[in-house]
Amino acid sequence: MGARLFFRRIEIDFIEKLPKDKPVILVANHQNAMLDPVITCLYSSKQLHWLTRADIFQKPFVNRLLRKLNMLPVYRERDRVSDLAERNAATFNECYDRLKNHAVICIFPEGTHRGKKQLVPLKKGASRLVTGAVDAGIHDIHIIPFGLDYENYYQYRKNLLVRFGDPIEIDREQLLSGNDRAKMQTLITEKIRTALSSVMIDIRNDDVYDEMIGLRPLIDKLSSDQSLGAQFDQFKKFTLAVEKHEEHLPFLRHEVHDWLALTHRLKLNEELYSEKSNPILPMLLLLGLPCALLSTLIFYPIYGFTENFIRSKVKDPLFKNSIRLVFWTFLTPIFLLIIFSLVKISGCNNEGALITSLSSFLAGVISLLWWQGWKKWRHHRHCKSLKKNKKHEFEQWASQRSNIMTWVKKISA
Repeated sequence: MGARLFFRRIEIDFIEKLPKDKPVILVANHQNAMLDPVITCLYSSKQLHWLTRADIFQKPFVNRLLRKLNMLPVYRERDRVSDLAERNAATFNECYDRLKNHAVICIFPEGTHRGKKQLVPLKKGASRLVTGAVDAGIHDIHIIPFGLDYENYYQYRKNLLVRFGDPIEIDREQLLSGNDRAKMQTLITEKIRTALSSVMIDIRNDDVYDEMIGLRPLIDKLSSDQSLGAQFDQFKKFTLAVEKHEEHLPFLRHEVHDWLALTHRLKLNEELYSEKSNPILPMLLLLGLPCALLSTLIFYPIYGFTENFIRSKVKDPLFKNSIRLVFWTFLTPIFLLIIFSLVKISGCNNEGALITSLSSFLAGVISLLWWQGWKKWRHHRHCKSLKKNKKHEFEQWASQRSNIMTWVKKISA
């Protein structure tokens, strides 16, 4: 429930490709810190076992807790331990034992996280896990890639698509034949890279990265099917077309760059922009105003505590949403229980206290929708003001937008 409220929409595509009765190695892109494994665990029907960087296991209590959560440490050169090879061998042997019992072992082959829709060069940990599992006599291993596509890494109430891909085929007989093991691991790593790139947005051209990402909200609107999967396919098709045909780069560097600059200068937001207004939106906002005010009053302590903790303790911006999701998910039930207790102490019976708590929660849910509607209404009012006070610039923006949409349709056809 916490994740469903934290994100505006979550869509899981092709989860049926994840077998239920086979040993599985899941490989994923890593772009949003601790949020990546949390989301994956929430939407898997099986218990997941994670290979995780070893430096977070240093404190005894944390070490015990993480191992209870089926997380296993992987040591890197930077960890500076004298018996690195032996420790990693022990971790991998534990993985093989679990795979024999049809466990799902999860690993981020990039070995690091970054808030960018781009696959970095992969480490060889995943390929070593595969070759070691084959050597350990584990049959019918399914190596499944899955991609995480966040609409935004730093804001909440955004969209998230999780897409599972086809199993990655390996030649078991060739692995067991005693051929060059390092060469085989390199080959498997490349197969994993190709499979991962196909289930995520992988923009390899840094020179026009910002321009391509800036077009995502516009391209999403061009999809005839407004499911997240269809929008992903539309944008993926566009990125591949740009990657394949370099003649499209000048248009991105100039026309698209200038349009995005004008968008920023006019304080326009493509996600909120609509050529037509919703006539009933003001009435809905008026009706929902009491819920918005009530939830702001009730839940501000949780919001304020979380944001203060993030400002003072969290240095990596990519961890902010991880902290928000965890804090809001666990603090909200506690806070509602406190409300229940206070109402009951004030003299109300159990039914009245329960209704008060549930009403508070419902007001919070309604307020999430209310604030989104408020943003759309404010943006529409802003557009009307631009049409009146900065008519030439707004018409220039709209004309450039139309030209870019025509261009996108042409190259994505």
